[in-house]
Amino acid sequence: MHKKTFTVGIIGFSEYDTRVLRSIFSLSAIRDRTYVATESLAKGAFEILMVGKENETAIAKLKSTYCDTTGTPKLPTVLVGKNRLADPRYYNLTLPLRGIRVLSKLDQLTIKEFNFIPELVIGREDKQQLSEEMLNKVLPAQNADAREIRMLVVDDSEPVRKQLEIQLNMLGMRTELAESAERAMELIKERRYACIFLDVVMPGADGYSVCKAVKRDSRLKQTPVVMLTSKSSPFDRVKGKLAGCNAYLTKPVEREAFAKVIKPYLNRSVATTKII
Repeated sequence: MHKKTFTVGIIGFSEYDTRVLRSIFSLSAIRDRTYVATESLAKGAFEILMVGKENETAIAKLKSTYCDTTGTPKLPTVLVGKNRLADPRYYNLTLPLRGIRVLSKLDQLTIKEFNFIPELVIGREDKQQLSEEMLNKVLPAQNADAREIRMLVVDDSEPVRKQLEIQLNMLGMRTELAESAERAMELIKERRYACIFLDVVMPGADGYSVCKAVKRDSRLKQTPVVMLTSKSSPFDRVKGKLAGCNAYLTKPVEREAFAKVIKPYLNRSVATTKII
């Protein structure tokens, strides 16, 4: 299980609301995301800021200390008040404070701002704990700013395709999906990709065949291929290497393994025009 504690700076709240927030945060102690409140204003004392919007002194402190010259907050900031503020640079919560609403907003923030998604495990076929509602709030904003880094995910499992798409989109990458080797070859002939994630076992041609075809093509052979499989025997890894794959991930994929594999391609830009 991957747990992480986020420290939340709280300023501008009444004594009662401060107690309520601390009580709500204590409920997160058994969750993958744990929130701890601090009233310390020391630099680096917290990763997330919550500000009572009705407190003029706190708002002045926010603008003078925690925003840049354009008024953009330097760290993820949640404004809490009677009414919402129509400013996309801030997260909003309305009073009164309710446990589910507060934790849901902070969960949404940690997904979007910190790419922290412990609920999402690539290759786990059971129902994901991450709600579709939360994903729909987060992903459109990420996609709108996606860089020109295009990835291809090839897997006959719809959950795995979705899991990988979410992970890659959260990193600002454009993702295309294929459910079979045949469909993958159609896409590969049309476009260049920064990296191809390729399932080994699929109906029809398997992943090794696709990998070999990519590596035999002089125009494509430099494209990195990451093999995905539920098998982990040395023989399977040897087959992947012989096919020319660049890396090998065993499902379910650990976050650390995924991060290590994807890191070299974060700054890799690939043209998206058709191959002539």
